[in-house]
Parts: sequence; structure tokens; C-alpha cells
Amino acid sequence: MKITLENRKANFTLSACRPSSTESPLLRPRVSAYTTSAGRSGVNFGSDMMPFPETIDRNIFGAWLSGFVAGEGTFILSMRKKAPRASFAIVLRCDDAEILHLIQSYWQCGSIYTIRRKKNAHLHKPEVKIEVFRHDQLENVLIPHFERFPLFAKKRRDFEIWKEGVRMVNIVNRRKRHKTGVSGRWGRSQKWLANEIEQFRFVHDEIRRIRKVNHADIPQIPIQEEAGVFLF
Repeated sequence: MKITLENRKANFTLSACRPSSTESPLLRPRVSAYTTSAGRSGVNFGSDMMPFPETIDRNIFGAWLSGFVAGEGTFILSMRKKAPRASFAIVLRCDDAEILHLIQSYWQCGSIYTIRRKKNAHLHKPEVKIEVFRHDQLENVLIPHFERFPLFAKKRRDFEIWKEGVRMVNIVNRRKRHKTGVSGRWGRSQKWLANEIEQFRFVHDEIRRIRKVNHADIPQIPIQEEAGVFLF
């Protein structure tokens, strides 16, 4: 079975950059504006995630999705002031928003929102992003997916290291909460220990290190000059 996506010319609004309800049955928008401290602004639109279309084979789409992520996906480990964080994201041009909603319906998780940069806005077209940041979804949905439909090349190394970061975050999140105060309410979960932060920092630095281009590993491919007709 060959996967085909309808080549629709979606009617995108300037604010949300999302398909209209008549163009995409996968989307029921809940829209809210946001602005980040990094100078990015946009619109966060959630959706009541629809079931994955029965007309598309899940196994074939899953294999295609891993190949798509190999080119467009990003496995993220970040060091924050309060606690380390793991997430996954895909960023596309705004007119490709519909494929992200299809991915969202396949995984049944993730938030989709648009990004409009304030700095040098005239140089950037609006982008749309799907991000999965709930650590239980990373562990129970995304990791099993990429283990069933494995990645290849450099992105596979990213995934293997990122998976360790997700595991560390979930170990801390699963710690029992304790009651604090006179009212006996449940307090916050236990903070990261110093050695755990150091372990996460090592993994965080390692995924950044392997992404750097090592020119010594680039094979020297001989260039052959052939006679021919140049069109340009």
C-alpha cells in the first residue's frame, strides 16, 4: 500500500497559520497567543486529537515517519535552572502544518504551535512546530516507536544518547512525593541530586559533541571530470 497525502492548498490564517476546519478534519483548534523571552512569538493551538486515518497503514506510516524524523526531527536535552529537561520536536514551514497534525494523530501526543521570530522577522517565514515534552509520552510512545522503526545514520546516535537522558529524567520524576506543611498537602517531588545533574550534563554535552562535524571522518571522494554539455 502506497501512502498518499492529498495535495491540498490549505487556507492558512496570518495569526495561527493553521488549516481551516474545512480543509483539515484532523484539527479542532484551541488557540492562544504567546511570546517567549528569546524574542519569538506565535500562536499555540491545541487540538482534540482525532484517530489516525484507517485509510493509511500504520506500519508503513511508522517506517516513513522514522525516515522523516531522520531528516527533520530533533532530540533535545536541555540544562535548565530548576531541572534538566528532555523533549522532541519537528519544525517545518507553516504550509506543511497538515503533516504535523497527521503525526500527532499517529502518536496521539504532542503540542503543535507556530513560531514567528521578532528578530529579523523579514528574513524568516512563519514556521510550525510539534513538540513532545511530557516525559511519560517520550518514554512510552516515542522511544518504543524508534526502537520498532529504527533510525539510521547520525540521527540514530542522537536517539541512543537522548534515550539515556529521558531515562534519567523519568527516574527523578517517579520519586514519591512527600507531605509538607501543617495542612499535610503533597509537596514537590525530590530535587535532582548533584551527581544526577552531573550525569545528565555529561549526556547533554555528549549529544552536542557528536553533532559537530569531524572533517577527519569525511571520506575523500575523487572528483572525475567528464566531457558533457553544461545547461547552465
